[in-house]
Amino acid sequence: MHIVAAVVVIMASAPCAHSAGAPCTLPSNLGSSGWKIIGGAENDNTAAACVPGALLQPDATCWVMPEAGYTSNAATATATSYTCTSSTLNVVDLKVTGCKDNYRMSDGSTETDIVCTACEPGKMIATMPFSSGVQTCSDCDGASAGSCAMGCGLNFYQSSGTTSSDIKCTACNPGTSSLSKPVQNNTSDVCSACDGSVSGDCSTGCAADFYQSVANASEIICTACSLGTNIAAMTVQSNVTSCAVTTTTTTTTTMTSMQACAVPSNATNPAMIVAYLECLGSQCEDASTPWLEGLLTTTARRLASAPTTTTTPVPMVTCTYIVAVIQSNCSMMVGSALGLLMTDMNKSLDADVAQAVEQFTVNSLCSSACDNKCSDGASNPSGTTGGSSGGSALVNAAPITGPFIPFLTLAPTALLLSMCL
Repeated sequence: MHIVAAVVVIMASAPCAHSAGAPCTLPSNLGSSGWKIIGGAENDNTAAACVPGALLQPDATCWVMPEAGYTSNAATATATSYTCTSSTLNVVDLKVTGCKDNYRMSDGSTETDIVCTACEPGKMIATMPFSSGVQTCSDCDGASAGSCAMGCGLNFYQSSGTTSSDIKCTACNPGTSSLSKPVQNNTSDVCSACDGSVSGDCSTGCAADFYQSVANASEIICTACSLGTNIAAMTVQSNVTSCAVTTTTTTTTTMTSMQACAVPSNATNPAMIVAYLECLGSQCEDASTPWLEGLLTTTARRLASAPTTTTTPVPMVTCTYIVAVIQSNCSMMVGSALGLLMTDMNKSLDADVAQAVEQFTVNSLCSSACDNKCSDGASNPSGTTGGSSGGSALVNAAPITGPFIPFLTLAPTALLLSMCL
């Protein structure tokens, strides 16, 4: 009997267990009316999502939010989550208020029946309240980053960016096409060549050398130009186009090369002549044609070897012509070479000019025409720098095809030229 009493005392002394209450039942219509409100938390996929009609355990919490594309009164709602406290569920009056950016209101007119539909790639629309009624999306601006947040439309490719906030869309060139696409997470999107033989496939227009043979834009056909004709790439035209005969325009351009050596302002000034010829030899340039003629005469003079017919133009005094007359013997002295070009044998070079040029060979006068490499003057007569400084060099450099006249080897240039008087 004593043992039984002890047991009774122990049971009477035990503390009472705390009662947490019963679970709460979530409403079948979450939020204010349940229209387009679902379980979850925007920007937090770890939050417990409420399930309509499910039990919520004591002291537990779950969250609700509007479906994608819908705006809501979350900022002013009593709460965006349910909590079961002492078997009692709090009130959540969250409800939709309209459609978000890039979602158009496709149906309904109140907060309990509106339908928000995503714009197609290449389209956009700003946020609209449900009172705006049914809306349509408009073309986005592909050149503005993020304007085409839903992706690039038909015949546009994603030319930059990888997210809805930074992509740009660029139109395909005529003769290429691209399907509309949602935002791509890479920059490898490109347009592909269309098939001009398939009606309407080249909706961007015809590529170069393909003409539009059907005027209807939706049925456009691009046909290759025939051989010998062409046409530039074109966007879709309201009328058929045609290829044109390929023409070749030959343009003859007289090129005046920029010379490093300044032409003497006074054509017959000895000091200027010497400086000019020294520069020509060092720069591998040919003497100026007007200057060459100025040395021979103050008027245009016909050359000794020029054709005498009236139908053939008289050749200009050029280095190319001089080299041909002296049979490419560029070691000939300048005085001798110019003497060969004189038509009137009763005339001679000015004595000062003759003295200035006699120290130079044609290698210096016509360095480029002589194919002079401007090295060390190895092709000039021995003892000269672009030509001999001694009077005897004139004959030493005479054409190798001419007869040998012994007394001329000692005659100075001035004497030789004076014999023509």
